[in-house]
Amino acid sequence: MKKSIAVIASALALLLILASCSGGGGNIVLTDDEDSGTHDSGEVFSFSGGTNISLAPHDNLESFIKAAGEPLNYEESNSCAYLGLDKVWTYSGYTIYSYPVDGVDYLLQLVFTDDSVKTSEGISIGATEAEVKAAYGDGFETVGNAICYTRGDTVLQFGLKDGRVTSIVYNAA
Repeated sequence: MKKSIAVIASALALLLILASCSGGGGNIVLTDDEDSGTHDSGEVFSFSGGTNISLAPHDNLESFIKAAGEPLNYEESNSCAYLGLDKVWTYSGYTIYSYPVDGVDYLLQLVFTDDSVKTSEGISIGATEAEVKAAYGDGFETVGNAICYTRGDTVLQFGLKDGRVTSIVYNAA
């Protein structure tokens, strides 16, 4: 539970950092593949784009961003945590947050923004808590109003209100 709280706190801290430092790319198909291409630290929750480019948190975003196409919105700001630019790409149905290392953008977080995107298990915003648990099992931790599943370097978080999913976030742990 401490790890999940730390991951959620880190994600929230990044969002605050982006805000304080700040001066349509088709569908995403989500999978739970153990091998996510460039990601090599073991089993993770991962997802892939329409061109079968597999991606997981901490992976290089270059190929995925090219395959996703023109975003609806793009923002960048000097990173307060890393040398380089923090970047945010907003597409129809999801938003991608990155962190820079040596001039390369790596995936930090993917946030579903509406019910047009589903996990490979068929879960989208609006699903019931019971549907999430049926799809992902009992191996979760409750953190506030969210249930969090951890796999390798990824935390898959389902925000809940009145028994329904209000947010879905993939976080790099």
